[in-house]
Amino acid sequence: MNGRSIGAVGERLVVDALVRSLTPDSYVFALEAEVWVSDGGPIRCYFDGRTPDGNTGVVLMAGNRLTLASLYEIAAFRYVQRTGGAAGALEVVYRK
Repeated sequence: MNGRSIGAVGERLVVDALVRSLTPDSYVFALEAEVWVSDGGPIRCYFDGRTPDGNTGVVLMAGNRLTLASLYEIAAFRYVQRTGGAAGALEVVYRK
């Protein structure tokens, strides 16, 4: 994260077999976000608006972190539990 931020908001999100996105009320006005796979995993995700499923999408393992570098990427981020993986959670911190 850069030093430009003037505040931060965090949230913990469920990862299961339903495709989900980040919470708009949490990321309003965000400049960037850090996303960690904190429990369970692996997950499948896209940050360009496509919809992943249990077999397609970028794979993130428990402990992996990724930076969403714009409001577009934050709003377009979609994630789901990978087929054969365990349900889990994401920890997200939004920088404003």
